[in-house]
Amino acid sequence: MRIGIISSSGGYSFEQMVIGVAHLDVTYVVVTDRECGIERVCAERGVFCQRIVEKDRQEFSRRAAATLKEQGVEFVLLFFNRLVSAELYAALPTYNIHPALSPAFPGLRALRETRERGVRFAGATLHLVTEGADEGPIVAQVSAPICPPISEARLNDISFVQRVYLALLAVELHVDGALRAAPAQGTVEFIGTRPYSATCNPSITDNRMLSSVRLLEAGRRLRVIEEGVEAPARC
Repeated sequence: MRIGIISSSGGYSFEQMVIGVAHLDVTYVVVTDRECGIERVCAERGVFCQRIVEKDRQEFSRRAAATLKEQGVEFVLLFFNRLVSAELYAALPTYNIHPALSPAFPGLRALRETRERGVRFAGATLHLVTEGADEGPIVAQVSAPICPPISEARLNDISFVQRVYLALLAVELHVDGALRAAPAQGTVEFIGTRPYSATCNPSITDNRMLSSVRLLEAGRRLRVIEEGVEAPARC
């Protein structure tokens, strides 16, 4: 399976995703729009990476789609801080991971608003990309209880684990043939039934992926998936 990645980030989530699916026959095609950390990750891991410097959203999306289709990509995952246009998401199934429980807190201030509003559950949403920002059909969500006030650093750690989890889940769903996306129509359909838990719906079933998430949690001294978060204080 060939997975397209569009990114303008440091590459940390992508690197953990690569580690989590290392046992699968998966390769990556990465597109960036500027010099960024993920380009270093690609160079270190021998991943194809092409930079497309283009300010116009439609032209960037068109060129990115052409590159990804030429490389035989089956679906696209965004680690991107810009909006893409239909030139991309109507051509290839394209998914975004929003750091909130959609439809709550759309846009780029989701984590800040999570803290400011004092919500009791922090979450992330894997969704198909469509015209509206963070409004596409929901594929999966993950949540964890938090105890306000929570520090920005701790919330970022929780969100990071959740986003990696959903990236791994996106791979598993496609490898298993459990998800059918119709990008032109902006719809997704599950094939068969998937397991879920109190914090993940649906949830990962691949034990090696889960082990990778556990190691990530341990490195940040968190329990985010399945068991909840170790809150810094009692609510």
